[in-house]
Amino acid sequence: MWGTKPVSVKTSIRMSLLGMLLVVVGTSWIAHEFLRQRDVVQTSRDRAMLFAQTVSQRFNAGTTTSRQKWQNECQRLLEFPDVLAVSIWNISGQRLAEASATPMLVNVLETRQAGSAATPTIQWISLSEEVAPINRNAAHLIYTPLGSSVVHGRGPAKLGLLLEAKPGSAGFTRHLWNFFVPVGVVGLFGLLLGSWWLRREVVRPLRSLVQVANSEDAAGQSADPFYRHSELGEIARALTALQEDLSGWRERARIIERRVDTRIAEETQRITRDLKRIQQEALRDPLTRIYNRRFLEDGFPEIFEAQKASGHDLSVAMLDLDHFKILNDKQGHAAGDEILRFVGELLRQCLRASDFAVRYGGDEFVLILPGVSAEHALDMTNRVLSLFSQRAKMMVGIKPVPSITAGIASIKGNTPSNHLELIALADQGLLAAKRNGKRQAQVSNSRGDQTKAFQK
Repeated sequence: MWGTKPVSVKTSIRMSLLGMLLVVVGTSWIAHEFLRQRDVVQTSRDRAMLFAQTVSQRFNAGTTTSRQKWQNECQRLLEFPDVLAVSIWNISGQRLAEASATPMLVNVLETRQAGSAATPTIQWISLSEEVAPINRNAAHLIYTPLGSSVVHGRGPAKLGLLLEAKPGSAGFTRHLWNFFVPVGVVGLFGLLLGSWWLRREVVRPLRSLVQVANSEDAAGQSADPFYRHSELGEIARALTALQEDLSGWRERARIIERRVDTRIAEETQRITRDLKRIQQEALRDPLTRIYNRRFLEDGFPEIFEAQKASGHDLSVAMLDLDHFKILNDKQGHAAGDEILRFVGELLRQCLRASDFAVRYGGDEFVLILPGVSAEHALDMTNRVLSLFSQRAKMMVGIKPVPSITAGIASIKGNTPSNHLELIALADQGLLAAKRNGKRQAQVSNSRGDQTKAFQK
């Protein structure tokens, strides 16, 4: 199927009426041509028969005593442009005289004549190219009786004529004015009347119906314009009722939405106040300057419940430093602390103001990302991993260079029942990433009901 632009009802009706007009005009023209051609053929037949009667009267007017004179008369007939062949037979069927434009045309007269012609006969025949001269493919074959005086008292004779059938153009003007023009005028008047009726009975009511359907003010609309159309009136009344119901539902939806927004705003304000109170306490890790594990115990449960109740997503990323023990063993705890301070600074710079970075313990960190899906959290975590990898190469001089591996879980993606399950699911993603080669972030595929055995 190709693509198409919508067409209005008015345009469709105009196109239909135009098509109907073209059909009427075409049909009228075909009928006109059919009748005109029939009259042209009949005119040609009448001309041929009149010519044959004239020739017959010419032969009957005198007495011909010799075949040479009959032959001369036949030759003179060939001087007429329409005459292709002429022949005379006696009552016994013996040919007395003949003349033709080509020799084979006489055979056409000979083979088609049978017996004596008591009355004039005429028939239309088609001539082959071998028999007829150029551009003479149709002819009238006429047989007419001659008086007994033609053959000097030896009984009646028969005259055969082969005349060219010329269609001509007779009757065109007469048929044009007598048939085509009246039919065309009547058809055009009918189409105009139909167009007016369609506009009054279809287009205008449908346009009013569309206005009723698109109007948001159901009370201001009425089905009165459709009093002549019971079906359209029923549809209009049904649409009006639906508009009234829809308006009522819209108003109720606005009220519910305002109430929900108010409750969410109040809950958010309460959580913000509580977080400010928690932040005033000793909730920050002194080395990394990010939240410590106590924040997960006091603040994270409320954040989790608020996000879940509002239907918003929440993602948690569990980060772990790779090869951190090797760094401490080779370069000392001072180098390890420097790496940990850099991780804290990096997380503060990469996260939003609404996000939370927590030092979970030792070289493990947790990122709490409210309103962020698992896919978006994966992008944020990969950015942290990339920036850390670039800086770690310049900070330490050992191999393997420390890196970060991360696991991610979310409320909508993993459906945990509480915040502890969400952390456990992120930890499962971390272990899977460790098994797959470290230095990467992986979203956990486990569900909330699959973490019971994993939790301690």
